[in-house]
Amino acid sequence: MKILVAAEDRDLLACCSGLLRSENTDADEAFDKATASEFLSQNTYDMAVIDRKIACGGSDRLLAALRGADVLTVVMTENEVRASMLTADVIPCEYIVHPFTPEELFSAIAGVSDLAGRETRVGPDGRIKIRGFTIDNRASVTSSEIRLMTNALDRNDPNAHVYAASVREKLKKLNTGVTVSYVKNEGYRLVSENE
Repeated sequence: MKILVAAEDRDLLACCSGLLRSENTDADEAFDKATASEFLSQNTYDMAVIDRKIACGGSDRLLAALRGADVLTVVMTENEVRASMLTADVIPCEYIVHPFTPEELFSAIAGVSDLAGRETRVGPDGRIKIRGFTIDNRASVTSSEIRLMTNALDRNDPNAHVYAASVREKLKKLNTGVTVSYVKNEGYRLVSENE
């Protein structure tokens, strides 16, 4: 797997790249948006792990270029995940809040890789089939949002309510007749709006 790692914080950049290389991953390092864009124009990547300041700072062109090149993207952010980040015009496949452990980084990468097919390449009809519901895939969703809809997201995830609000908004825009509801001792699940 070839991964582009981009972060302005050189310690964070070296740490992430070193962790990925320790798992026999080919990691290219970029310390700014210009370098990341140059690497992207010259190489083919399976995935990118990018600091939010680089991915979204000033414009979303780099993030849009990554999505346009079909590069799975994990964006590192210093703050909690906010609803505005999940409903932007261009969103990554996943967010990870730092500081994070090596296990959390590898889990985010594995989650994005595992769910990538369901997230953007659902099928010839462009529909997502989740827990008995069929949803047109005209809205971009993160892997965490898919895990929430499939009841695979950890109930203790501190951002679960943000993902739920974002999914509700996206489903409402698609006029699906489906929403997300919280059920005590079960977590979030998809339900008909009539339930």
